[in-house]
Amino acid sequence: MIHPVVQGFAPLAGQQCTVTGTGTVARVAADHLRRLGAAVRADRADRAAVGGAAAEGTGPPPAARLRAAGSTGPAGPSGAAEVLVRWADALPTELVHDETSAQAVCGLMHVHGRRHGRPRALRVDVAATAAAVLATTALLARLHADEPPGERHPALSTGVDRAALTLAAHHLAVGGSDGGPPAAAPGGPPFRSAEGTWFEIEALAAEGWAAFWAALGAPREAARDGWRSFADRFTTAVAPLPRALHAATRRHRWAQLRGRADRCGVSVCAVAAAAPGPPSDPWLLRTGPPPAPPLRPAARGRPPARPRRPVAGGRAR
Repeated sequence: MIHPVVQGFAPLAGQQCTVTGTGTVARVAADHLRRLGAAVRADRADRAAVGGAAAEGTGPPPAARLRAAGSTGPAGPSGAAEVLVRWADALPTELVHDETSAQAVCGLMHVHGRRHGRPRALRVDVAATAAAVLATTALLARLHADEPPGERHPALSTGVDRAALTLAAHHLAVGGSDGGPPAAAPGGPPFRSAEGTWFEIEALAAEGWAAFWAALGAPREAARDGWRSFADRFTTAVAPLPRALHAATRRHRWAQLRGRADRCGVSVCAVAAAAPGPPSDPWLLRTGPPPAPPLRPAARGRPPARPRRPVAGGRAR
């Protein structure tokens, strides 16, 4: 769904843009530019642009390249612009070369796994998506800068590593404070209803938080003790909560929880159950013999057949 202000204004209407690349950065950037009104051409075969860095021996190919030709649109004349999105723009190229390495090197895995006591990868391309947003913003800024139309400028650049570090900036600030980084602590959201619906809670004020738990019959002390941890979860990445709060939600059905949340000024949102994903240690290699194949289960209703032993005369019984 496009925001009505963007849909009505279309600041890039009439603008011809080319997005080179095949990954998440290129796909998200092209989608953003189309929603802003630009005519976007995907150029997956531009080997000179995408493979140039690798051919010159300067590292892996860029994640994406955005180009816009000069035009005159509803916002006035705009010049040509170009944005290069590298995997590693601030860090050495051998450290960041894909989404997984960006999450690992820039601290996103560490923050995401803090409540579990070990690094955990995010299953979505958050760093690449954030880099696409940065690149689109840079392209908009260059196109609508107060500069003479037709004047050429060197290509702007950003990186997936810079985007990942931006996402982790507030966690880095907390980790560098006098109190130091928070200790890893298990527990916290999501919560579960009586029929098994997993859900998250958003409460922006302590009054709504307290009223919601009171409506569920949770102990007042548990709501009080859990508020500070819950309120700080966006900067600490941990939110251990009293077990009494989880027990309170499991006593109510999802429809009841939604109704009481609405009356208390609290938002609740159902979430999908966690599915098994890739291992948490993507670079941990183990050597040894291959695992034995699993035993085939016996047919239902019949015991497993016993091996027949030979007897005299060559017949088995």
